[in-house]
Amino acid sequence: MQPIHRILVAADLSELSAKAVRAALEHARSWGAELRVIHVAASRQAQPGAADALLGIVAELGSDVHIVPVVRVGSAAEEIVRTASALGPAKTAAAWSSDASIWWRRQGAVRCGEPPP
Repeated sequence: MQPIHRILVAADLSELSAKAVRAALEHARSWGAELRVIHVAASRQAQPGAADALLGIVAELGSDVHIVPVVRVGSAAEEIVRTASALGPAKTAAAWSSDASIWWRRQGAVRCGEPPP
């Protein structure tokens, strides 16, 4: 299995997405990976508030994992895919085994690397 270096998780700043971020954080911690948390704001006017909210979430997570907050403006799907593509070879949940993909889709997470063991 290839080592996992980065995990990308999308957050819409809801409690449900916060659960996905916490789950991704646990995996980043266990694999020694960097965690990137992306939020896509609907407009440039919303971007500063979204950035502040995302930084607040990241601050609550702790400092034992390298966490990179990412805020983009535009279409959520397009910006998430663009960010994932920029990180290097990526596999989405749909490319993994059915058990792993179901788990990741329920968590709302997209990550780069191999599926969980």
